[in-house]
Amino acid sequence: MARATGIEITETEVRVVELDGTDKKYKLLGAASVPIETDELGDRNAEQVGTAARAAFRATRAKKEQIVLGLPAHEAVIREIVIPFTDAEQIRKVIKFESESHLPSANIDEVIVGFYKVSETGPRSRILIFAVQKDVLKKRLAMLGRVGIEPTQVDLGATALYSLTRLLPDLACDDPDDTGVNVILDLGEFTTTVVVTEGETLRMIRSMRIGTETLARTLSNDLGIAPEEARSMTRSLLEADAPFTTAGEVESQEPSTALTATELKTDIIRDKQSEFTRRIINEVRRTLSSVHVEGRLQGMWLTGPASGASDFESALREAFGVGVKPLDVLSGGDHRVDTSAGMYAGPAMGLALKALEHDPVGLEFRQEEFAYARKFDRVRNPLLFASALILVLLAFLAIIELKRIDSMQRDIEFLAEQSRSVYDQQILDIVQKGQIKYLHYKTAREAEAFSESLANGEPTKRVNRVTSELNKISTHLSNHYGVDPRGGSGEDAPENIASSALVRLEAWVGVMNRLRNEKKVIYKIDKLDVSDVKIVWSMRVPREAVTVARDFLNLEMPKLASVTNYKGGDTKSLGPESEITSSSLNFERGY
Repeated sequence: MARATGIEITETEVRVVELDGTDKKYKLLGAASVPIETDELGDRNAEQVGTAARAAFRATRAKKEQIVLGLPAHEAVIREIVIPFTDAEQIRKVIKFESESHLPSANIDEVIVGFYKVSETGPRSRILIFAVQKDVLKKRLAMLGRVGIEPTQVDLGATALYSLTRLLPDLACDDPDDTGVNVILDLGEFTTTVVVTEGETLRMIRSMRIGTETLARTLSNDLGIAPEEARSMTRSLLEADAPFTTAGEVESQEPSTALTATELKTDIIRDKQSEFTRRIINEVRRTLSSVHVEGRLQGMWLTGPASGASDFESALREAFGVGVKPLDVLSGGDHRVDTSAGMYAGPAMGLALKALEHDPVGLEFRQEEFAYARKFDRVRNPLLFASALILVLLAFLAIIELKRIDSMQRDIEFLAEQSRSVYDQQILDIVQKGQIKYLHYKTAREAEAFSESLANGEPTKRVNRVTSELNKISTHLSNHYGVDPRGGSGEDAPENIASSALVRLEAWVGVMNRLRNEKKVIYKIDKLDVSDVKIVWSMRVPREAVTVARDFLNLEMPKLASVTNYKGGDTKSLGPESEITSSSLNFERGY
């Protein structure tokens, strides 16, 4: 059966869980929580994190294969937004763009964005977006990489905890119409995470910088005791040695009039306990008020190292009027670990289940440049590429002549279409302006019929027909108005009509044909814009012929009549070809 490992890194410890089985039936093989040691300055750096992670893997004897890393919820920006799409693939394509306005403090190119669809209303979707800074992800992956641990997937610990609850008997939702709201509180040392569900749907995740360390720091400051002593006192409080006061007791409590040091100390402890409880209650209320839900709150569930005090449950029960129970994260499968692991193992179990294909949220932060590739895959691609390259080269030699013929046909077709387009833009425009007398046509319908005839037929013949038609117009202008379309003017010549875009195109085509016939350069025209004063084009030529092409055009293009300026464009390599872009030929207007 498949094995999978979940790893969660908090501010103070590394938690590792290994599961065996499937998402339908799994067994908890091992769980470990290893503190992250501090250095001489009291900091926890990457080296200490790596050491703790390695120790946690040794303690659980977990394999380093299917590993899922969970990021803390406070390192992600979580927002609820509405977007005008319902299809998941379409949402995935636009999620970064749609999220940008909701992440004002982040550069959208420097974050990884995931989403979870909450509901649909007509063509719109309500979704939760999860944005994580790339620097954060890079740092976490590097910490583990130093000790040979490479996660195959990356999620949030909070969403993994939600995923786990979908498999727990107490919270599993069999009725799709159930809208009952549940709150899961994961109380840690530095942070408290609130997970709100409605039926089987995840509605919101919020992380707050409130935890046991918050209480320890206030006790240390107010009692004037060392931080370690304050932490020890806090642990005792969480073990119910000094009960939490309820919210009602806090509000009705009279100010202490005790004069002894012991009574004053007890009073301070009760006040700080009450303040800690009150802050969490207020933050939970704020979270619930920020989420629009249809159902009523039906239960609260506690997990995490700071969830052990029984009277804390009483305070929440009185504040919200619902049942408050410990979250039994071990009840969803078989296990052979100490039940105390249930206090911390929830998120890591959910992460391991993700590798076993239980992933109702569907977040994945290993994307873009962080996409996971197995070690063999990293060398397989170059090997496949080398093999494919040999085959491609052989095939290329066999079909290169066919490609050249096809390229020539496409170029001629392109020129034929462009010729008709220029004819329509220039000649028909003159006809529509009522200036048909300057052309050789008797009626406007003759010009329109000629344009229609250019839609079909062999491309070369269509180009030749346009050239022939242009010569007829030139002869007509010369005979009737004394206008030479390539220069010169008569007394009665109309303004700016002699040198049309077709004249320019004919001159340009002549040079390009000479490039092909005299220099034997096979080229492809990718873009061509023609007017009576300017021609702009982009072309591709074989890499070995690019110098010949550029030298020829640099020499011949400026020789054309009425040319005022020629620019050879920019050259860039495209494999066996080179692309010459934005070449331009400028003509003097009216000549």
